[in-house]
Amino acid sequence: MSYCINPECPHPQNSDKDLFCQYCGSELLLEGTYRVLRKLGGGGFGLTYEVVDETGIEKVLKVLYLNDKKAVCLFQQEAKVLKQLNYKGIPKVDENGYFTCSIKADREPLHCLVMEKIEGSDLQAWLEKRGKPINQKLAIKWLIDLTTILNKVHKKRFFHRDIKPANIMLRPNGELVLIDFGIVKEITATFMASQNTLKPGTIAYSRGYSPREQENGHTVPQSDFFALGRTFVFLLTGKYPLTFYDPNIDKLNWRSTSSHISPMLADFIDDLMANLPTERPANCSIALGRLSEIEKYSHQEQQSSLLSNILHLTSITTKRTNYREANTKFKKVFFIGSAILLLGIAGFLYNKYPIQDIIFSGNGLETRVIRNSAAVLSLAKSPDEQILVSGNYDGTIKIWDLKTNELKYNLTAHSGRVNDIAISPDGRILVSGSGDGTIRVWNIAIGRQIISSLKSGSARVVSIAISPDGQRFASGSDDGNITIWNLFTGKKITDLRDGTARVNSLVFSTPNLNILASGGNDGIVRIWDLSKNTNEPIHQLEDDNSRVLSIAISPDGQRLASGGYDKNIRIWNLRNQILERTLKSHSFVVASVAFSSDGQKLASASYDNTIRIWNLSTGNSIQKLTGHIGFVYSVVFSSNGSKLYSSGYDGTIRIWKGI
Repeated sequence: MSYCINPECPHPQNSDKDLFCQYCGSELLLEGTYRVLRKLGGGGFGLTYEVVDETGIEKVLKVLYLNDKKAVCLFQQEAKVLKQLNYKGIPKVDENGYFTCSIKADREPLHCLVMEKIEGSDLQAWLEKRGKPINQKLAIKWLIDLTTILNKVHKKRFFHRDIKPANIMLRPNGELVLIDFGIVKEITATFMASQNTLKPGTIAYSRGYSPREQENGHTVPQSDFFALGRTFVFLLTGKYPLTFYDPNIDKLNWRSTSSHISPMLADFIDDLMANLPTERPANCSIALGRLSEIEKYSHQEQQSSLLSNILHLTSITTKRTNYREANTKFKKVFFIGSAILLLGIAGFLYNKYPIQDIIFSGNGLETRVIRNSAAVLSLAKSPDEQILVSGNYDGTIKIWDLKTNELKYNLTAHSGRVNDIAISPDGRILVSGSGDGTIRVWNIAIGRQIISSLKSGSARVVSIAISPDGQRFASGSDDGNITIWNLFTGKKITDLRDGTARVNSLVFSTPNLNILASGGNDGIVRIWDLSKNTNEPIHQLEDDNSRVLSIAISPDGQRLASGGYDKNIRIWNLRNQILERTLKSHSFVVASVAFSSDGQKLASASYDNTIRIWNLSTGNSIQKLTGHIGFVYSVVFSSNGSKLYSSGYDGTIRIWKGI
């Protein structure tokens, strides 16, 4: 079968022996090489066809049916760029793959481009056939593969414009290929604009995958990142992205359906899908750097999980040994042998992946461990240190009695993860902020809410801080909003605007009750004076930190510490807003910082699974605490500074004595 590409031909199907169309006379053997087999798809001003060359190899032909000057220029640009790229994740273009073809004497020639036909299945069809979402390991691998492909493309000052599952092919050997670079769609929009007929709906975009700036006709390189993020929402949930769209916050509420991936990976995907291009990764190199770290620590988590399982199995085996000891000598020997074997495996992994003992840290410090049911994102202690409260990834809040080592209350009102908690100075009131968008105020003594759930808007609540006088509290959201509340009535006092970035951390100054500091995803620490009738910060501390996750103010109110994604900790002088020093020892994200009560030491928790204690007079790391299996999310000093409380991804709370 030979197919005629003349769009006006009434009967395009011909015999494969014909050189010219029997109905319109157009040439069928294009460039004397390519015979068109069938139409594949397309629309507007272009179509794609399946062709075969003289050697019998099947390829794809793209045909532009518009001879507008700008449209032709864009089409030629695609041919030039694809020829230059020559990368395994991008369809190869024949050396002479770009040509023009005359179909009728009275019609301008058609512009044609022949490229490699990719064998395999597109990811839309592949996942629908598979019937279940992909796992974290595959998601990380594919994100790295696709970002590497985009890096090749973006370096040529070219971008795809139409990333979605249907435009990503999975070869039989497992390699991904990005197809359909959206040039025809861009040409359509360009032509419409040149004719002054550009209307909503004619812009080149794919609903559910393209960002707002592209829908408005302004595509930037970061538009590809947005579409990539939406693609992985589909791959990780098995559902069309807009299924999760929440118009109240103008974002996708998708994470609750993807508990099989780490918060770190979910954060990265959310960053890809940020509403503003400036909040997405600046370029592919930055994105690949973050993915490299995610891959590294995902592997470490897997090894840590394996070790935990082995230790658990060892415990079970030992218990079984004790239970059956009275039965027969044979069974006793069997189970003891099993326990020894498992301990040997655990010892091997221990030496390769140095994770400390459950009871002692290996640093000469006694460590008590409280085991939680899920990752512990935040910690708070009562001033008398009789109560410890944890905010957890599964949406629960647990109140622990430190005298009896027992769980007093398990609070389950939140439907999303509890991002932050704070206890009032008198130890009576607890405030929690959640990914479900609500704030809840609790009576700690009875474990009950004392104020109906609060909402400052429609965004997720990320950070909470209570003023030192116990009269007010502040909440920060992932839309950049900060709200000041009356602690006893729950009434809103005022709103502050922390740019447009997620507010990851809030802290009040103890000496000056009206000073509040905030740190967020834009890398800026803002200082607010709540006594002034303004919603503008009085100072901004900036030092090229890509993202601030945690801030703390020293007890004397003179210093501020900040930690974040660049792995460093910065110590600022709040009197003159000067950066005093930068502390560098962590190998990954710094998630939490805390001052000791005398202001002489600083504790930092990191995604590198460690905690460090710093001497602020010298800037030296004086202790490295290891024991958590996975990311460490939170650290809090005891009132006298001799103990440290920490929590992490492994679902444990550790109490370090002798700091």
